[in-house]
Amino acid sequence: MVVHAMHPGWADTPGVASSLPGFHAVTRRLLRTPEQGADTITWLAHHRKRQDQRCVWLDREPHVTNVLPGTDPTPEERQQLWEALATLTARSRARTGAR
Repeated sequence: MVVHAMHPGWADTPGVASSLPGFHAVTRRLLRTPEQGADTITWLAHHRKRQDQRCVWLDREPHVTNVLPGTDPTPEERQQLWEALATLTARSRARTGAR
């Protein structure tokens, strides 16, 4: 299984405007459109066979997730995260009756 994460960049959305009004007022002219923010996730969905892993996507390009020395997780930490996510997913499915 391959899981992708992406960042839309700072886009001019109602969420940014309401939760960061000062930031929005100062940067409004520099913000991306919602369509520009959605470009990478749409592109990833279309190219779902990509096997690039351990990165975050921005502007259709992979970016490393551990930019500071010593922040790359150990195999044990990865396994702990995987197990925690599996547990949370199972609980959510049980509550909602999803398969």
